[in-house]
Amino acid sequence: RLNNVTGINTFKASSFEVFPNPATNKVTVNTSGTGTLEILNTLGQVVITQPATTTNEINISKLAKGVYTVKFNGLSQKLLVR
Repeated sequence: RLNNVTGINTFKASSFEVFPNPATNKVTVNTSGTGTLEILNTLGQVVITQPATTTNEINISKLAKGVYTVKFNGLSQKLLVR
């Protein structure tokens, strides 16, 4: 018998898009709301931070070639894309 039931919020994968991948000069990030976007290197260090709206362009031309993670911190959700 269950007395306390909890759940998790789900989101559609389309609520957070990063393209093109791979990219050389800029990436476009579509989010489902406002918050903060961060680009992290493979060490987990934040290399770019900027405010986020529903459609964002991030200039990545000064970053070294490699794999980066895009992190979206919104009011109600946090999402990561590598």
